[in-house]
Amino acid sequence: MLTTNETLLASFKGLSRAVAGEVEVYSADSSTVSQTLLPNGTLASIKIEDSIPNGKFFGFAITRKLTVNLIERLPLEVGTMLKPYIYTKGAETKADLPFFYVDKAEVNDTTNSTAITAYDG
Repeated sequence: MLTTNETLLASFKGLSRAVAGEVEVYSADSSTVSQTLLPNGTLASIKIEDSIPNGKFFGFAITRKLTVNLIERLPLEVGTMLKPYIYTKGAETKADLPFFYVDKAEVNDTTNSTAITAYDG
C-alpha cells in the first residue's frame, strides 16, 4: 500500500517533474540502515510490479516484485531487507513503499553490476 500526503501527490501531478528513487539496505538483523543506494551513485534502476501473471490471480494476497539494478558489485544475502522510496526531485517527502526481502542477488563480474530481485511478502 502506498502511503502519501497531499504535498507529495501534488508534486507527482505537477506539469514539470522529475521522478527519482532510492533504496535503503538494512543490516543482517534488520534493525539499522547499512547503506542507501542513490541515483547519483550506484543505483541504475528500480522497478516494482505485481508478481503474478496478468489474469492469473488465485488466492488471498498479491505480492509485489522489486527489481533493482546497480552499477556496482553488491552481493546480498537472501532475506536482506530493502526499503525503496520514490519521489519527485525537489519534494520534501517521499512515497512510503513496503519493505521487500531479497530473493536473489546476481553479481555480474564482467560488467561489475548487480541485479537484485526481492518480494514484499
